[in-house]
Amino acid sequence: MCIFNRGQLEIMIDAFWNLDGVFCPRDGAEIEPHLYPQREGYLLVLACPCCGTKAQVTRYSDPKRFAFRMWTQPERVWLALGHDREKGVQCPVCRARVKRRTIGELIHVFECVRCGNQHAIPTLIHQATSPPPMHKDRTLLAGVAGGHSP
Repeated sequence: MCIFNRGQLEIMIDAFWNLDGVFCPRDGAEIEPHLYPQREGYLLVLACPCCGTKAQVTRYSDPKRFAFRMWTQPERVWLALGHDREKGVQCPVCRARVKRRTIGELIHVFECVRCGNQHAIPTLIHQATSPPPMHKDRTLLAGVAGGHSP
């Protein structure tokens, strides 16, 4: 079984996490990566359909794992304010796409699968970044959740 060298693997992994196409450095064939979420990370399988060169990568074998660190408070705020559901946002630590999910209607969770960072914020705080709700006569509804009058 042939394997990719460290430099080749790093380029391919970055291409995968940056949502670029992944190509075999030996023959240029397009590789269809397979990502398997795990309880404590992920398993990324890369195999060239032409030459058969393979690699399996986890968070703990990622070539950039030593650069992984926790998000700082300003980065957490930036993620919450800058997250676009359609486009997403890149992780400030590893440049992978950050996922946003909602738990019930109360909490938004921002998660980077590659470096393992997670941050949860209450929905009301996340919505505070939107303009306050307006009444039909264009007056602000101060302190009324959801913009409904009492």
